[in-house]
Amino acid sequence: MNVSRIKNHRTVALLLAVATVFFSGCITMPRWKWQAMVDESGQLAQLCESQQVQLNTLEMKRREAADRLLALQAETDRLRATVESDRQLLAEQRGEIDRLGHDYTGLARGGVGATADVEARLRQLAQSWQHLRIDPATGIAKLDTDIVFADGDATLMPAAAEFLKEVATFLKRPEANDLRIVVAGHTDDRRIAGRATRDRFPDNFRLSAERANVVAAALRDQGITAPRIGVAGFGPHQPVAPNITSTSRGKNRRVEIFVLAPNVPVVGWSETIPTVYR
Repeated sequence: MNVSRIKNHRTVALLLAVATVFFSGCITMPRWKWQAMVDESGQLAQLCESQQVQLNTLEMKRREAADRLLALQAETDRLRATVESDRQLLAEQRGEIDRLGHDYTGLARGGVGATADVEARLRQLAQSWQHLRIDPATGIAKLDTDIVFADGDATLMPAAAEFLKEVATFLKRPEANDLRIVVAGHTDDRRIAGRATRDRFPDNFRLSAERANVVAAALRDQGITAPRIGVAGFGPHQPVAPNITSTSRGKNRRVEIFVLAPNVPVVGWSETIPTVYR
């Protein structure tokens, strides 16, 4: 209800009151008619008051809505500023990541990873032997088949022994004869069971190291020279599968074989990181 309609109702009520006074002095009318006019005038007055209250309420709500709109606009401006700040920070972080990636690649190609000729040779080796997964930029490769062992045991299975003959043949090729080999042993997470087994391997670290030693010995027996080989035991701490089922635990009882370019830094190989030995 707008203000003009309220004013019109007030005008009508006023005219009725004036007409009532005028006609009361000039003519005689029935009392019932007089009373009806008085009642109608009162109703119109009440209607005017009710509409004025409604108008006041609407005005109050309009002001509240305007205040909320202003608050929302301020919050929108704040969020836009935050988004812009985050966008700039993200751009800076991406630039830093790109820079670090460039530096790392440059470092790898600058003498601590695969040089251009070694990278090309590793690519050629990977193409000629399906079991080799290679990262030419870092000069690190891994055999895609792990040597697995029985529970609590470090004895090579016949299939594993045959596979190691194939590995040794590959590593003795002229284009691979300067590559280093790291043999890494692992176990599942269960405690060594059986007194006789614990007498041989008091803990999983020693069991994992012995598994790696067995694989390294098999490679040496096949003609790989000892100075090319390094051995490490990680115990149960580097699983490739959850130690939940017998099948998944079997995947963790493994030995991994890594093949490294000559200049890849390896802890314990002094010539690969000479600065820490000075």
